[in-house]
Amino acid sequence: MRDELISQFIDDELDLDEKIEFVQAVQRGGDFGATAVELLAQEKLLRAVPKAPAVRAPWNAGPWLKGLAAAAVAIAALWLGWPAQQPELAAQRFVIYAPQASRVEIIGSFSDFKPLRMQPAGGYWVANLKLAPGEYRYSFRVDGSQDLPDPTVASREQDDFGGANTIINLGGSI
Repeated sequence: MRDELISQFIDDELDLDEKIEFVQAVQRGGDFGATAVELLAQEKLLRAVPKAPAVRAPWNAGPWLKGLAAAAVAIAALWLGWPAQQPELAAQRFVIYAPQASRVEIIGSFSDFKPLRMQPAGGYWVANLKLAPGEYRYSFRVDGSQDLPDPTVASREQDDFGGANTIINLGGSI
């Protein structure tokens, strides 16, 4: 209890009555007085050590900039994390009459102009594709060598290879 009393005196944690009691204990002498003086000398040495100067940050963002950064992160998370709305795919049937053909493919912008095999059906060749709304260009390739535009669609354009592509617009008008 006596060591605790000395510590409280040094740290200025005693009220006036407790300080009077402490001084009276020191005046009575004995071990208590000597211990109190030793601890006070030690405390004096500890307080004599110079404090290191506070290191100041080179730049302080401030609370408003931190809030702005948090808002930007939240907006970016919503923007990037929000699932993109997928366009509705609609069934589109492509048909050409070519009874003499042994193979017919459809090539177009919907497949990056990679040939897609069509199915024979009694002289007709059929391809059923699911396409998003938009404008597409395509033609039919008969027996691997003859490219033909769709004879049932009037909208066409010349391609870069001397042939013609059919143009269709799904989900809108041309």
